[in-house]
Amino acid sequence: MGGSKKVSFAEGAKPAEQVEVGVDRTGLVLVQLHAASAGLKAFCTDWACEGMEAVRKTCGGQGYTMSGGIGSLILDFMPAVTYEGEKNVMALQTSRFLYRCAKSQRPLEGPVGYLQGAKEEVACPVDDPKDFRDLSNLVTIFQQRASWAVLRATKGVDGQLAANGNDFTKAWIANHLPLIRAAEAHCLLLVLTAFEGTVLRFPDQKAQRVLHRLCAFFALHRIRSIAVGDWPDGYFSAQQLSSIDATLDSLAAELRPDAVALVDAFGYTDRDLRGSCIGRNDGRVYESLFEWAKRSPLNEPSYVQSVWKEYLEAGLDKTYLSRKMQREMASKI
Repeated sequence: MGGSKKVSFAEGAKPAEQVEVGVDRTGLVLVQLHAASAGLKAFCTDWACEGMEAVRKTCGGQGYTMSGGIGSLILDFMPAVTYEGEKNVMALQTSRFLYRCAKSQRPLEGPVGYLQGAKEEVACPVDDPKDFRDLSNLVTIFQQRASWAVLRATKGVDGQLAANGNDFTKAWIANHLPLIRAAEAHCLLLVLTAFEGTVLRFPDQKAQRVLHRLCAFFALHRIRSIAVGDWPDGYFSAQQLSSIDATLDSLAAELRPDAVALVDAFGYTDRDLRGSCIGRNDGRVYESLFEWAKRSPLNEPSYVQSVWKEYLEAGLDKTYLSRKMQREMASKI
């Protein structure tokens, strides 16, 4: 790149940790893209598996039968967490970028702009319960969580460096867990920010209102799903948590009439769902299940007769059954 210069994200960074940044900042964009794609691959695949398992459980017994189709979809998708980049390995690539940003003396912008002037001591900024529906407030909450997680991981690495004579490898390995949590917090913020931006730009106002509720529900559900230890100490008050729960309940009730339309909007075909009996486009669930059962080898007459002859007939007291049937018939006369 003509007119490019070396720019380090951290004081004393190794050559491998430097990037070529041209006047158009293409190099910086590529570094940010790599950090985002590595982390999003790691966590989005994991969240997708988590969601698919929730769907399977919601469908009861049909969730794990072959006729339901969900089990085979999960089995096919689960390896995505590992192939093309194991989850933790990919997450740590994002963590390294975040660590360098946290140590940088240069102004931060774009996806990591929230780290500029970040503080470890933070508290939830929402006081009025209705403000938990405000997407900008929810983004702020996740920005504060991500910045706290990055600062905590950075502090841990720096503490280990001071204790073991600047051995970066040992310091990095000793802090894998907080570093991975920082990457997860950053990636969740990226997803929520993109979701919010899409909702705000959506052209249809009626659909936008539904998507606004869905985005708020997503954010609040993630808040309640995240372990307490992955939030700053005392970040939420008991009253705020109660308000979040109440808002989740009301959003769920408001979203319920649109739930089918929201799912159908993905445009999954019957082929995509592996011919699922319970996810059919024409809604003929029970007719499809009956046809599936008729085609099952377990219901073939020859198989049923062999099972009867080999396992059941010999163990039955036919005399007792005959007498019982005679008594029942006599009682009806």
